[in-house]
Formats: sequence, C-alpha cells, structure tokens
Amino acid sequence: MKALRVLRIMGMFLFAVAFFLPAVHINESPSMDVYGWNCCFSTIFFSILGIGGLAKAGAQAAPNAFIFLLSASASPLVGAYFLSMRSSLMLLRGVLCIGIVAGVAASSVVISQLNMTPLVGHFVWMAGIALLLIVEAIEEAHARLERHNDDVSSLKL
Repeated sequence: MKALRVLRIMGMFLFAVAFFLPAVHINESPSMDVYGWNCCFSTIFFSILGIGGLAKAGAQAAPNAFIFLLSASASPLVGAYFLSMRSSLMLLRGVLCIGIVAGVAASSVVISQLNMTPLVGHFVWMAGIALLLIVEAIEEAHARLERHNDDVSSLKL
C-alpha cells in the first residue's frame, strides 16, 4: 500500500506541474503556446459564457458546446477528487473518476476541433490523472477482494 501512496503523490505532482508547462500550441495566426493554467481557466470561462449563448445558437451547436463544457470540467473534477480522498467516499470518487475520464477525452476532441497541437503540459496533465485513476482502480479492486474474502471466511464458520 505504500507504493500506491507514492504513485498517488506522483500523480498529484504531475497534475500540478502540468499547469506550469506549455499545454497547447495554437496553430492559427498569430501562433502561440498556452500554458496549462491558462488553458484551464480559459476553458472554464468560455464554457460558462457558452452556456448562456447555447440557447441562442440552436440545436446544431449543442454537441460542440457540451463537449467543450465536459472538457472544462476535467480539472475541477480532479480538484473535487482530491477533496474526496477519504475511504468512506469511495462511491463519490468512482463517479468523479468517470467524469474525469470523460473530461480528458473531451479535451482531446476540443484540441482537435480548435486546430491546436497538444504540448508537453497536456501529456503531463493526462499522465498525472492516469496515475491517480490507476491507484483508485487498484484500491477499489483491493477493497472488493477483501470484502469477498470476508464473505468467504464467514461461510466457513
């Protein structure tokens, strides 16, 4: 279990460091690199603005706006995941993990749709999240195995 703690800390570290690295390169003129913290706040800001404009845009814009909103939710959901790291909140963490995976996938779609190139910060961000989710999956599997072993041992008595 000590190894899992180290992996979780590494995941947190990579996730945090990614905000200070160049995350995407905007290929349009003028081209520029955008750092992770700017990417995070920009997607959150523009998705909040987009929700208001969604009703005006009509049904055709709804899928793209939803994907953009889902992409913007990835980092805040990781923050909520950090806050829910108590053993009694395993179900909540599982739900958050599903949302995080959807948000990371949506971020790749948004990067592609906006003609941007992912840079090192984006990959470090994804690696940090992947480490956190792998540790979560291992801990969940371990907890299920312990419950199963407890159930089997109670049958033997």
